[in-house]
Amino acid sequence: MNRVVGVLMVAGVLASSAIAAETVRIGGVEVPADCPVARGEHPRLLLSRADIPRLRRRLTQPMLAAELAHARKFAADGRASAILLGVLYHLAGEKTYLDQARAKLRPGWNQNYALAADLVMAGMTPAEQRAEAGKLVETIRANRWRPHVTLALAAWGHGQDEYLDGILARSYRRDLAGGVAYNNIWSSGRGGSSMSHGYNGEHFYTEWFTMALAWTTATGQDWVSKCDFAAHTPEWYIFHYRPWEPVPACVHVGVTAMCRHWQTIAPAKFEGDNLTVLAATRFYDGLGQWWIRHIISKVSMGWGTTGLGLGAAWGKLLWLDPDLPAVDPKTLPPARLFPENGHAVMRSDWMPNATYALFRCGRFGEIDGYWGRNNADNLHFLIGKRGILAADTGAVHSLNNAALGFAGIKNMGEDRPHMTHYARQTIAHNSITVGRKPLPLKGYKDGVLGVVVRGGQSPIQQPAWWKAWGLEKPKGDARSFREGRIVAYETSPLLDYAAGDATHSYPPQRVKSATRQFVYLRPDTFVVFDRVTPAADDLDVIWNLHALYEPAWSGQRRLDDSLPADRQFVIAPDGKTRQPNPLPGGRFVHTGDGTFTIDDRWPGMTGRLFVRPLLPVARDRTIRTIGGPWHDFEVSGVNYGPTAETYGKRKGAHNKHNRENSIGVGGWRIEISHDKPGGERQFLVVLYATDQTKAAMPPVERVAVAGKLGARITIGPRVCDVTFATAGPLAGEVEVSGSGRTTTHALAQTVQDHYGGWSSSPHFAAWRNRPEYSNFIGKLPASAVE
Repeated sequence: MNRVVGVLMVAGVLASSAIAAETVRIGGVEVPADCPVARGEHPRLLLSRADIPRLRRRLTQPMLAAELAHARKFAADGRASAILLGVLYHLAGEKTYLDQARAKLRPGWNQNYALAADLVMAGMTPAEQRAEAGKLVETIRANRWRPHVTLALAAWGHGQDEYLDGILARSYRRDLAGGVAYNNIWSSGRGGSSMSHGYNGEHFYTEWFTMALAWTTATGQDWVSKCDFAAHTPEWYIFHYRPWEPVPACVHVGVTAMCRHWQTIAPAKFEGDNLTVLAATRFYDGLGQWWIRHIISKVSMGWGTTGLGLGAAWGKLLWLDPDLPAVDPKTLPPARLFPENGHAVMRSDWMPNATYALFRCGRFGEIDGYWGRNNADNLHFLIGKRGILAADTGAVHSLNNAALGFAGIKNMGEDRPHMTHYARQTIAHNSITVGRKPLPLKGYKDGVLGVVVRGGQSPIQQPAWWKAWGLEKPKGDARSFREGRIVAYETSPLLDYAAGDATHSYPPQRVKSATRQFVYLRPDTFVVFDRVTPAADDLDVIWNLHALYEPAWSGQRRLDDSLPADRQFVIAPDGKTRQPNPLPGGRFVHTGDGTFTIDDRWPGMTGRLFVRPLLPVARDRTIRTIGGPWHDFEVSGVNYGPTAETYGKRKGAHNKHNRENSIGVGGWRIEISHDKPGGERQFLVVLYATDQTKAAMPPVERVAVAGKLGARITIGPRVCDVTFATAGPLAGEVEVSGSGRTTTHALAQTVQDHYGGWSSSPHFAAWRNRPEYSNFIGKLPASAVE
C-alpha cells in the first residue's frame, strides 16, 4: 500500500529511523542518542537539520518551484503564518523570513505555537532559546489538561527537562500512543471520527497527527505510519459533501455547526490542512492528492464563510509528491461505509444531480463528556437531491443558537434548551422513538446527567442497563460496546444495503430490540423496513421524518385537536421558563392510503422526495405532521428554541444560516404510529428522490409472501420487488424484472465492506492494479481479482 516513492518524499519522518548504537530516555521512552531532540537541535518537529539540503534540492522541480513562488508572495503580502515564514527561512535561507516569523510568535496551547517556535529557535542564541522554552513551559503549566507532546518536544533541552520529562512521560502514553490508538478505532481502515467535520480538524485530526509527526521527526521513531485515521481522512470528508452545492459543503450530521465553513469541509483549523499533504504522500493516496489539488488548495483560499488559510502552502513545500497521480472521485465507487461511526454513504453517481443518502447506526459521538452535544441519532438517515429532502434538523452548537436568536443565547452556553431537549435528541432525527414520558439519567449522588425526551436514545448508560442487556459493563478503555452497529452491508451498481441494530441505543425499559434495514436501489429509490419491539405494550412506537418545508399529502388532511391550545407552550427568551404558545396549532392528522411530497423550496433548489408509507396499513395507523413557526422544534407540546427574534429580526425559515445548516426553523416532522398496540411494531416506507418536474411517484404496492413483507416498485419497464424477513435474523431479497429477464439477489446478512460487487465498473482494473487507488479501495475479495 505504501510505496517507496511516498516514503522517500516525507521530510524528516523516517530520516533517523535506523536503530542507533546508543539510546537515551526522554519522557520514559528509549530514543536514539543521535536523534534531533537528543542532540538539542532545532528544527526538530516538522523537519530536521539533516533534511534541509534535500528539501532545497527538490524545490527546483517545476511544481514545487511554483509552490515556493506562491509561498513567497504570501510572505510579501503579509499573509504568511509564523510556521510558513519559518519554513521559508529554512528552505530559502533568508534571515528576513526568520525575523518575520519571530515577530508573529504567539504563545498558545495549540500546536501552531510549538511548530513555529521550533522553526524560529533554530536561529536564536542559546539564551534566547532558553527564554522561548520558558514560554513553552508556561503554556503547558497554564493548560495542563491539553495534549502537550508537541510543546514539550519543542522546549526540550533548554533547562526545563526535569519538568518536561514528567509531562512527556504522561502525554506520550495518554495522548500520543493512546490518542492514535483511539483515533484508529474510529477510522478502522475506512475513515471516521469521534467528532463532527468542524471539530475533526480542530482536534481529532490536527492535534494527534501533529503529535505523531513531531515525535517521528524529533526522535526518528515512526509514528506517522501508524496514523490510520490520517490515511483515510480524505474520504471521510469527500463522502460527506453535498453533491448539488457549487462549492463544497458538508451534510448536516453530528455536531457540524456550519456546513460550508472552510474548517468544516477540510481539517484547516490550526493549519491542519498542511498535514493532508504529508498523509497523501506517506500513504501514497491518490484520492488525497486530488483533495489537495481541488479542495485543500482552494477552500482555505476563500471558499466558505471565511478564507483565512494559505492552501496548505508549507505542507506542499515539505511533502508534496509531484509524481503521485491524483485519483478523481468520479473514478471511484459512489458508496462508502465508515463502520465505527456507522455511516453508510450512498450516491447515485458523482454528478451534481446525484441522489445522496446517508444511513447512520454506530457508536455515538464523543466530543463531550457524558451526553454533551453528541446526537442520539442511530437509525437516522438523510436523503438529498438538488436540495435537502429528508433533513437532519436541530442546532446542536451554541453558534447556531446565537445566530438564530434562540432562547437562552446570553446565559446558558451549551446547556441551551433547544440543544438539550431537541437538537441532540432522537426526535430531531429521522429515526424511531419509543414511549413519550421523559426519562432522567442519574449519576453521582443522583445528580441528573441528562434527560431522554419523547422515547429517544441515550449516549449515557445507567448501571442497571448492563444486566438488562445481558452484557458486562466495559472496563477502563475497553471499546467492545457500541450503542449501534451496522450488522449487514453490501454495495454494487444495482443497490446499496445497510442493516442497523440500535437496540443498545435505547433504555432497556423502553426497547427490547430495534433494527432498520435500508435498501437503496440506484438511482433514486429507497425502501426502509423497521422492526421494533417495545419493552411494554403501552409504549408508543413512532416513526419520524423531517422536512425543511411542509409536506403535501395526497390523502385526507384535518386539524389535529388532540393537544388543546392551553397545553401548547414555548420556551421563554431566558431559556428557563415556559410561555403560552403565541400561535397554537401547527398539527395535522393525515388519513387514507396516500403519499407525501416533500419539495426543497429554497431558491435554485429543484429536489423532490415522494414518501409512501406501506406499513402500518392505513386502517391501523395514525399519521401526524407537526411544524411551521412556533411548532418547528416541538416536543410533547413545548417548542424549544425559537423566540420572536427568530421569526422576526432573524427572518425565520428564510434565514440563510438556518438554511445552509439544515437547522429546521419553520420545518416539519412527519410521525407515523401504530394504532394497535402489542408485540413487535413494523414499519415499511418507500421513498423516491426526483425533481419537481415529476408530478407523481412511480407505482408502489405492498407485497406479502410467507414470512416476508415488502414493496413492489414499477419504474418504466423495470419492476423491483424488495422483501424482508418478518421474523428471525435480518434478511431480505431483491428481485428485478424487465426486458424479459429476472434477477434475484439475496441481501447480505453480514458486513461485506469491499468493492468486489463493482467488478463490472470500467475502473475496476485500476482499483485492482494501480497503487494510487489501494489506500482507498483496500482489499478486494479473491473472487473479484481472479
